[in-house]
Amino acid sequence: MQKKALRSVLTQPRARTEISEDNVVTVNVPVQPKIEPPPPQPSLILWESPSFVYNKSACICIVLNQDLKFLESMASELQNFRSHLSKTFIVFVTNNASQETVDVFKGVPSSVFMTVPQPTETKCRNVYLDFVTQNVNLFDLMIVMDPIIVLKTHFPSSSLNCLNNLTTAEWDVMFANQSYKYYDVESLITSTCNLKTVPEESRKIMKASNQQHIPVDSGLIEVKSAFGGLGIYNTKILATPSYYKNDGHVSFNLGIANNGYKMYIHPEIVIETHPTNAFLYV
Repeated sequence: MQKKALRSVLTQPRARTEISEDNVVTVNVPVQPKIEPPPPQPSLILWESPSFVYNKSACICIVLNQDLKFLESMASELQNFRSHLSKTFIVFVTNNASQETVDVFKGVPSSVFMTVPQPTETKCRNVYLDFVTQNVNLFDLMIVMDPIIVLKTHFPSSSLNCLNNLTTAEWDVMFANQSYKYYDVESLITSTCNLKTVPEESRKIMKASNQQHIPVDSGLIEVKSAFGGLGIYNTKILATPSYYKNDGHVSFNLGIANNGYKMYIHPEIVIETHPTNAFLYV
């Protein structure tokens, strides 16, 4: 699957973009996709890290939701995270985020803000997916990040350096582990866990039983869907169109896995669990 095979995908736009003079992008998402070439994107200048540990270019995709606490430290930790990669560009899609939140992250270099009229989480995710698809030749990776999971604590370089022990032929998508317990059972589909297949009254029990600590030496855990606050996607997966629907990350991930791509939770990609995220656990 060479990158040149992605050209067919680029003729399937998911959104129209309008860029103002202050580099804020407004995205109008059509109800029905139209068969027409995507609009041209502005020239992107990727931020280059002088101290990277993983020599890959990445588009980091973040949906900014409600007012976020720890704003100043989050902006600092975002710079720390991207410093572990050789080249990065960041796409922020705002989902009713406060102006204070936008103002803090607007100072981040090599980034763009996108706004969506009448935003929903699903619309916002498909907007950043559209952006990466249109600019796919610039990126080795699409990294999807939940800032309240990843940016409240320090993300060590070792959590990306572990990918140097694998070739890109050995994996297509990697998801994060947590220092306490893996929390994101809603996004998790394995041979033994799929929350969508059990009755509503049994879901809490399944969620509790699958929120387990994963030791860093466990080895790769094969999944058909997961997230855990951080998803690292080789951009070759965009050769097969998949879209976000109203079920978080599940439909998008299943569309990838069902086309034969290899997806894992990597136990060494550890996100330190912040005490304020205790609400994620049963």
